[in-house]
Amino acid sequence: MKKKTIFLLSLILTISYLSFSTTQEVSTKTNCFSYSFQLTPHDPIIITHNDNFTQLGFQGGGTDQNPYLIHNLRIIAAAGDGINISDVTDSFVIENCYIESPFKAISLSYIESDSNQFIVKDNVVNNSDLGIYVHQCNNIILFNNTLANGSGPGMLLNSVEDIQIERNIVLNNFGFGVMLVNSMNTNISSNIIYLNVFLGLLLGPLTSNILILNNIFYWNGADNSTNAEDVGSGNHWSDDALSLGNSYSDWNNEGPYLIPGPSGSIDFFPTNDTDGDSMHNGFELGNELDPLEEDDFLDPDWDGLDNGRECELGTDPKDFDSDDDGYDDGTEVAAGSDPLDPNSTPENRRSRTNILFLSILVSITVLSLLKGTKKRNYT
Repeated sequence: MKKKTIFLLSLILTISYLSFSTTQEVSTKTNCFSYSFQLTPHDPIIITHNDNFTQLGFQGGGTDQNPYLIHNLRIIAAAGDGINISDVTDSFVIENCYIESPFKAISLSYIESDSNQFIVKDNVVNNSDLGIYVHQCNNIILFNNTLANGSGPGMLLNSVEDIQIERNIVLNNFGFGVMLVNSMNTNISSNIIYLNVFLGLLLGPLTSNILILNNIFYWNGADNSTNAEDVGSGNHWSDDALSLGNSYSDWNNEGPYLIPGPSGSIDFFPTNDTDGDSMHNGFELGNELDPLEEDDFLDPDWDGLDNGRECELGTDPKDFDSDDDGYDDGTEVAAGSDPLDPNSTPENRRSRTNILFLSILVSITVLSLLKGTKKRNYT
């Protein structure tokens, strides 16, 4: 019986050791963006009259159908603004430019028209004091710009009306992400505003009838939770008819989100998954996925696991071998090993399985022999 007890204890210890599994952790990374426009180096641009567009050689006719076009330029300003346009009424488009400036990268002031539009789209502003500044303007469209790594606000708008701020990325600025004062009738939609040192979005004094919808405010402020504040009145942070609001990293996943500030504004439909693809916004931002597009079915690292599955497991959707052990994540999951533990590999698991099988086989054989020996001792 003593030998039998020893072998049974050995078998139990072997199974317990081989069944041990490590805890999986989600790795969050800071989102970094890279850009590769075909750009032409250009000096800073100052325009104070409609005629300046043609005088500086920009193509176009100044209408919405044929606007003046400032595009595909690389502007590194040693002093002053990168692009400064003021007191014009002709239509223009600023697009696909890369701009760095010790002051304002793009400055638009006293630009007003009831018929023409003025568009700033697809630009990258980096390492500037202020990304985009808009003052005393209307009918401005700010679309799909990236404003990053500034020493001040990413975007500041003062005394504006009928402005569309859509699909911009504002990150890692040492100031407010986006700030509006003395402004009205403006839509702020589908922007990603995160990792800014101060507030993500501030609606300051004398702001009214601002619609803030489908935006993502994440990890803003020194404590990573100062995402928005409303000092104005009559601003709208959600849409009842669409059951649509915004996303905040400090929302507790329950009920409405009370916007800080004296206005008492409320977002009645906050979410942590803006695009509804079952991957929370924090995971998508941390892994350079698009939280505004359903991309859970994609497999950018070709490891056999789509983004949705990688989110469940906490693996890196942009790295086919998250734990750098020489086995891609899909192979590890299929084999039952841990794709986040470099000491857990399909080979190790096969070895452990073989050892477990051998241990069970040896234990059964020895126990059978002991039983046979016991019977012979009784005869």
